[in-house]
Amino acid sequence: MLAARCVDKCRAVVAGTAGEYHYACPLDSKFLDFSGIDPVKLKELVASGADDAAVGQWISENGKRREKAEIVQWNNKMRDLRLSDLPI
Repeated sequence: MLAARCVDKCRAVVAGTAGEYHYACPLDSKFLDFSGIDPVKLKELVASGADDAAVGQWISENGKRREKAEIVQWNNKMRDLRLSDLPI
């Protein structure tokens, strides 16, 4: 769930349309840290024009290997966080 948000914000930053949104913010960092993805490398990929399928494939190939159950559990935990639980 956070991956899509992170990639969308990255695309907006690359396009110059991010407004008040910030790529690699503390919330994005939750995903980036969990997945082991370098935000600079992800931004370079996004800037190349990669579509969602290519970004997903790249994350799968370059991210930290995790069991599907661990990913689902982590995603559910992130989805269930309250706003007050999120980093400032």
